[in-house]
Amino acid sequence: DMKDRIYEGLETESRAKCCYCGIGEPDNIDHYFPKAKFSEFSLYVPNFIPVCSRCNRIKSDVIFVNDKRAYIHTIFDILPMHPFLIANLNEDDGGMVLSYELDEKLLDESIRDTVKLHFDRLKLSNRYTIQGLKELNRIFTQILLLSNRGEKTEIIIDHIRQRYEVLAVNDGLNCWETALWREISSLTEPELNRIINIFDTKQ
Repeated sequence: DMKDRIYEGLETESRAKCCYCGIGEPDNIDHYFPKAKFSEFSLYVPNFIPVCSRCNRIKSDVIFVNDKRAYIHTIFDILPMHPFLIANLNEDDGGMVLSYELDEKLLDESIRDTVKLHFDRLKLSNRYTIQGLKELNRIFTQILLLSNRGEKTEIIIDHIRQRYEVLAVNDGLNCWETALWREISSLTEPELNRIINIFDTKQ
């Protein structure tokens, strides 16, 4: 029926990623303004947000927390056009540690509290770290293969920067994956070689 077609169209626009976390498959439709409380929006298309089951379960019917909007509306909220999601890659005890955080000073005061609540309530720091570690292992497995084949580090860095630029255009500057590649692309040759050696010893 018409409602099913609307849902399918929304999922296509979201490129098969949850609009709240950017990780899960959007197999649910969240009514940003809950239909039980705002029946006038029950068939209002901009109120339909394609989300994964985990985000849908966490958000539930919550809109406000302590009089502040707790979740980003992916259509109406205007987010900064610069990176505010930061991936931190650090060496620790012979291994690599990855973490994600918000650079709050880069967020406009009008949206800052909502972005923070969204990030914290959906546990995105931990969820991005889990996804990022999987991606990091895949990335450096490929980099190690290139290095072992004699590819120069400067060429590898150039490939990394190109990949980051593609992600920045396609997925935006504040996608968890873009943030990870931005962090990797910022590495100097000595830093990248050191990380390659770390991964090589763990193979």
